[in-house]
Amino acid sequence: QQQQQQQVVQEGVGKCIYDTFLSLKPQGKPSVKRREWTVLAGFVLLNTETQKFETISLATGCKTLGFELVDGTGNVVIDCHAEVLARRGLRIYLLHQLKAANKGEESIFKWNAELNKFKMNSNLYQIHMYSSQSPCGDASIFPIQRQQQEGLSLTASCDADNNDIRKKKKAKIALSAERRSSSSTPAFNDLHRTGAKAVPSAKQDKHGEGMDYHTLGCLRTKPGRGPPSHSMSCSDKILRWTYLGVQGAVLACIIDPVYIHSISVADLYHKDALHRAFHQRIDGIDVCEGFSHHPPVLLQSPTLFPNSQDAVLHQLQLQHPNHDQSSTTSMKLATPSQTIPLSSSIIYINAPPTVVHSRRRHRKQKKTKLETDGEETSRPTPVAACRPNFTHEVIVKGIRQGKSKKKQQPVDYRCCLSKASVASELLQFLVDVEHIDIEKAQTFTYNQLKDMSSSYNKAKEIFNLRTDSGWIGNNEAHPNTFNITFPSTIPHLG
Repeated sequence: QQQQQQQVVQEGVGKCIYDTFLSLKPQGKPSVKRREWTVLAGFVLLNTETQKFETISLATGCKTLGFELVDGTGNVVIDCHAEVLARRGLRIYLLHQLKAANKGEESIFKWNAELNKFKMNSNLYQIHMYSSQSPCGDASIFPIQRQQQEGLSLTASCDADNNDIRKKKKAKIALSAERRSSSSTPAFNDLHRTGAKAVPSAKQDKHGEGMDYHTLGCLRTKPGRGPPSHSMSCSDKILRWTYLGVQGAVLACIIDPVYIHSISVADLYHKDALHRAFHQRIDGIDVCEGFSHHPPVLLQSPTLFPNSQDAVLHQLQLQHPNHDQSSTTSMKLATPSQTIPLSSSIIYINAPPTVVHSRRRHRKQKKTKLETDGEETSRPTPVAACRPNFTHEVIVKGIRQGKSKKKQQPVDYRCCLSKASVASELLQFLVDVEHIDIEKAQTFTYNQLKDMSSSYNKAKEIFNLRTDSGWIGNNEAHPNTFNITFPSTIPHLG
């Protein structure tokens, strides 16, 4: 029965995310004709009673801002990788569910008098994660297996029971290894490489030949060709979620930790690498005041993303005039450098836009004819009447697409997932439930808000010690000391 349930999750999670992606407007989506590619990730809620899947949040993205572009105001999203954006969307969803629970409405949360916190009904609901490819960092480092089959090199991620079509698609992942190798080399002669760099305190990569290229199991920062990033790799961030939960520091004040039940990966799936990245690295870590290691179930998703780099490469090969030659030759006709990583990111959250973003969205007043001395007057449409039941935005370089940091105010250009936007909503809710005194909250900074949960911060210290204190962040040079603005104090925009 457990195996059947895993199969249901394996097939349902990725399909649910991709179906939601298809339902969104084309704005911000990659174009295969322009050779653009990106990563798709998201979270799904499973009702174990009805076996119904529902998309919580999804995002696309493969970019991150360099350290020199970080300003510490909280108005710009620094890490725009799909997995990280989707998790930020998940936090907004959890906040929306908390508001419903606080009002006595249907919610995934229930009040637990013993814990004096809200607690997710884990007997009825599960949260599952999907990623169109293995997360950057340690989870993307695995041995490459070369097998001569119709001239194709297959990675170790291809299972014996996969069909030939899937194997051929997976074969292109090992293209770089094929070029470095000769036909006489052994089966496992190289590693699938990641651009994520080991943190300064970790044992550095040797950059040697083949299997001696990478150091396994260490913390890494985001890859990229631009300015160096201080954002940790997706593998490391997901690892921390398995111990600290996905709710974050602020929500930990009022809810019990929320954990991911499973992670489904499509391209570059390698179970041993994922197990090392999310299970082994902190195996046996101490339990701390409700926080404990919850290693997720690892699944290979059959839902391949047609806008992945691998899929775009495949299209380029088919379009080449010599694509009908032998597989080995045709594979060399297209290289990753011919593809373009998409600069924009799509954000979808299964929760209504926040108050601030609703005002911004509908700041243009609709004129209504009123019979007052024969003159026409205008009356604003109530915000509540205009709010959709989900949030959808497109961002570029950490701000809303089409907006400018130089020409517009932060409330206009920052997206719904920026630290400033999220912190404002979180602080307002904590005041509403009387967790914080409103007078004290008026002077709160972002760091003060994050430091409220002592148990979360204790668990965070244990995690940092277990990972050799190698975690770094963008707030070292740009501390998050900005003041938080209440949504209720932000004027209507016009």
